[in-house]
Amino acid sequence: DALIDAGLTAIQQSQDVNALDYQGFNDGRLYLKQVRNESFEALYQQKQQELRLRLANPKLILDVKSVSFIALTRFLSLLKQENIDVVLFVNPYQQPYLDEVLAAGLQEDLDLWKQEIQKIALAHNFDLYDFAISSVPVKEIVSLKSRNPEESLFFWEPAHYKTTFGTLMLNAMQRKSCFQQIEDKLVKICNYFPSSGLNK
Repeated sequence: DALIDAGLTAIQQSQDVNALDYQGFNDGRLYLKQVRNESFEALYQQKQQELRLRLANPKLILDVKSVSFIALTRFLSLLKQENIDVVLFVNPYQQPYLDEVLAAGLQEDLDLWKQEIQKIALAHNFDLYDFAISSVPVKEIVSLKSRNPEESLFFWEPAHYKTTFGTLMLNAMQRKSCFQQIEDKLVKICNYFPSSGLNK
């Protein structure tokens, strides 16, 4: 059964590709088909295997003097010179992803990486939003046996959020408030580091 389901997914994926909607969010077309054919469990298992392999890489070392940090700093400096306002954000990851980071012993590295991004944002007077926190939408996990894509409100799998979460993110950044309405509750979905340097 699983082999047939995976085969159906592969055939359908070759006929369709993900696209971006008008707000720039992934429409999840491929995820829809995989969930309907194989359930959320297939997506979660695939992501878990990829993550464990990536996080176990001994070359995965935080270096604040790396080419990536230097390139980001230079790029933001150019944008600042051109008077282009920038809002930075750290992508949200679902709780299973954050749990894998912790299990790999890399939580301190992730925290240091975020601190470095905060320093860079502050040095350029740009706002920063950190959505990679353990928030209500991040902790909401669908039944992995489900084949109904609508049952997972915020994520396709631990590293890919749905438009519903993306809309909350846009609202937070436009309103400069990490507290967003989810159903009948006001929920904190991020940490906000304004260009003024005062954490909110």
